[in-house]
Amino acid sequence: MTSKLYKTSTIGRKIEAVRKIREVSQETLASRLGMTRQNLFKLEQNGNIDETQLGQIADALGVSVDTIKNYDDDAVINYIQNNYNNTQAPNIFGDHAHVNSTEMWMQMIQENKDLYERLLKSEQEKIILLERMLQGKDK
Repeated sequence: MTSKLYKTSTIGRKIEAVRKIREVSQETLASRLGMTRQNLFKLEQNGNIDETQLGQIADALGVSVDTIKNYDDDAVINYIQNNYNNTQAPNIFGDHAHVNSTEMWMQMIQENKDLYERLLKSEQEKIILLERMLQGKDK
């Protein structure tokens, strides 16, 4: 089986641009791909990527391979200028971007709950400490 090898330096830059638009850090993407951040950096700079690897990267970013191949800064800027109405973010990835907003919302609620529980525990520990200090003064 022969696979097409992308040797243009632009494919790496396109991956970097899509990664940044998707707000995925190099560390996160590298982890999803099972590589080091340094290897991902080199990949984004050099762009020597075969079709299989490009598919894995696209999956890890939640976009199609065509989204990466066809990425164009000018097209994105043009799309935003023509379609962005300040009420919602544009979906430049078409039907290929999937965000489970309910899951994200529930995660935020859980994180908020955990934070309040830690804060409450801290306050309770302070109360116990102050009560002990007051009991020590009464004796």
